Amino acid sequence: MNTQSHPRPSARACELVRGAYDLHVHTSPDIMPRSASDLELAYRCRQWGLAGFVIKSHYVPTAERAALVRSLVPDIHVLGSITLNSAVGALNTMAVEIAAREGACIVWMRSVDAVNEMTEQFSLPPGAKRPQWARLQQELRDQGVKSEPVRVVDEQHQVLPEVRSVLRSIATHDLVLATGHLDRDEIFAVVEAALVEGVRQIIVTHPDYPAENLSAEDQAALAERGAFLERCFTTPYMGKIS
Repeated sequence: MNTQSHPRPSARACELVRGAYDLHVHTSPDIMPRSASDLELAYRCRQWGLAGFVIKSHYVPTAERAALVRSLVPDIHVLGSITLNSAVGALNTMAVEIAAREGACIVWMRSVDAVNEMTEQFSLPPGAKRPQWARLQQELRDQGVKSEPVRVVDEQHQVLPEVRSVLRSIATHDLVLATGHLDRDEIFAVVEAALVEGVRQIIVTHPDYPAENLSAEDQAALAERGAFLERCFTTPYMGKIS
């Protein structure tokens, strides 16, 4: 993001985020253009008084990148994560275990390979504008590299055994579970299973995002279960919601 083309934050806004962490940031290096690199964002956090951020990638674990940035900018606490899309083997407990040992702090359920996301994107009419990741998915499919939707529940809407295995790993390492781009019913099923498996920290990823679009009542119900509701600045800033 070119900081010259966007308004400077007010003094009040700066004070509100002083010492805070941004838990959902897509930075480069990535397979698609990003507005800042890991290192550039660390310098910006230092400039604006933030304590740190979590690097999110749809495709690769990021704990190693985070460790490198911490060594270069030690006063900014940069953390890694993993997103359970097909690129890391989907619901892959081994991948979660390795990520945890490398210092990852958040495990996202699938995003670009979510059933609702893939169904929506591939049903768009020709010429419709797609997100960068959706265009990449289509490019790979055109090349014959196809990934199936990553399902988290069965036909009876029961959480799959692979999901419970991942949740137990998250609980063992006291990681944060984020729901990613699951749909409404999947979110409720996974949150309930996570609580049963002993996961202590749960984030419902951008519940007002079009792919999730949880009602106020649903959000309240999830908050009553102890989940945090993530509000992403870009969702209203880019006009996805009012």
